[in-house]
Amino acid sequence: MPTHRFGMWLTMCRWEHQRRKTADMTRLRLAFLAVTALIIALWLASIDPALMAGDIWSVRGLLVPLTGILAITFMAVAILLSARPVQVETALGGLDKFYRLHKWLGVAAVIMAVLHWLVEKGPKWLVEAGALAPLQRVPNAAMEPRPFASFRNLASDLGEWAFYLLLVLAALALWRRFPYHLFFKTHRLMAPLFLVLTFHGVVLTPASYWNAPIGLLVIVVLAAAAVAAACRSWQGSARRFGSLAK
Repeated sequence: MPTHRFGMWLTMCRWEHQRRKTADMTRLRLAFLAVTALIIALWLASIDPALMAGDIWSVRGLLVPLTGILAITFMAVAILLSARPVQVETALGGLDKFYRLHKWLGVAAVIMAVLHWLVEKGPKWLVEAGALAPLQRVPNAAMEPRPFASFRNLASDLGEWAFYLLLVLAALALWRRFPYHLFFKTHRLMAPLFLVLTFHGVVLTPASYWNAPIGLLVIVVLAAAAVAAACRSWQGSARRFGSLAK
């Protein structure tokens, strides 16, 4: 093959490779944005827009559930992807793209969890510092029904400790020098951790959300991911028990 033809062929191969890489990245970004947009759109359809124009406590009352729902839903979708459904893997363009989206969702879940924690804790810190007036509760005001009221303190405590563990596991997952065999073992803790965070979310999510569009999405996604996480945790326990029995 003449030198100039070989050069043209090599240039075309590089151009085609770059075109496919760009198309794959665009597909991944669209998939991630579609998940995010769906959650936010259903959340907007489930709230009273007038609350957005309220004081800091009204806005906090909206952002705490939103950031929590984004965090747990991102984590749930990432867990569902870890089951490697063939149809999704093919649509995304291969296993490497599949795992890239899984990583994006995991990182997004951690970011939203941090924001959820800050939105929950931040105003309280400002009140303690004297920089913000405490929440004024209206006497004899109608309270929103709380179907899991007896579990709220437990769910709050478990959720906070699970959040700290999530930060540790996420840091290990992103640390490039962390040995892969140890990463594989620690990453398996994400499944039982997700079940704890699901309990936290179900108990503390405002009751009004469960009859709204966002509630249907959360129920479907969390139920599917919880089953996948439970199966994965059981398989891991069964495998460890089998190795000990031998």
